[in-house]
Amino acid sequence: AEEAFAAGQAAFERRDYATARGAWETALEGLRGVETGVSERLGGLLAAGEEALVRGDAETAVRDFEMALAMDPANAAADAGLARARNLPALMALMDAGASAEAAGNFDAAVDAYARAATLDPAHAPAAESRDRAVAARAGAGYRRLMSEGYAALAAGDYSAARERFSSAARM
Repeated sequence: AEEAFAAGQAAFERRDYATARGAWETALEGLRGVETGVSERLGGLLAAGEEALVRGDAETAVRDFEMALAMDPANAAADAGLARARNLPALMALMDAGASAEAAGNFDAAVDAYARAATLDPAHAPAAESRDRAVAARAGAGYRRLMSEGYAALAAGDYSAARERFSSAARM
């Protein structure tokens, strides 16, 4: 487009108006192609950035969203994606901490880590799913503990304690 424009300018200065017009039309077509290419490239960068977020690749996501913002500084999706990408290392650390706590049976710590991850990036579905799973596991563990304590109290003849434990388990 730049070359065609320059050729048109040179033809215009030579007073070759027909050639200038043809060159400028070619330049305009080239610029329209660039405009279409920018839109396609922007969409590709946004999609690639989202895919990088899903893979946990913060470096690639940051690069893709920064490039998208360079092309369209007011793009809200690129801006939000960049914020998510910059939070990704902290989010992944919280998810790892939650998984470790959950594997160790420390459901309170797991729920806390997953909840902080979900707060850090509400669009990261695995954080909310993991938090909900850990909450359910914590409730299940508490129920089993209360039932075991109730049966132990029943076996020991402590009917009041057994009734209290079974009632608490029923409320869960």
